[in-house]
Amino acid sequence: MPLDRYVGLSGQKWAGDLYIGVGVSGAIQHLLGIKDVKTICVINNDEAAPFFENCDYGIVGDFHEVLSLLIEEING
Repeated sequence: MPLDRYVGLSGQKWAGDLYIGVGVSGAIQHLLGIKDVKTICVINNDEAAPFFENCDYGIVGDFHEVLSLLIEEING
């Protein structure tokens, strides 16, 4: 991906209503780039990932399985 698509590391910031981090560990550089997001949701298979200490909602699990279930639920 181009550098301008990286959040945090490149200095890019995002401050929307909802951020969904999938497979992102939660490095401090990334967290600083999303500090103004209203609601942060995280999916990661590592329950010790730093992101879980810095999110509103967190799901520990394989993102392939979790995303499939979330898509099914949203689609009804």
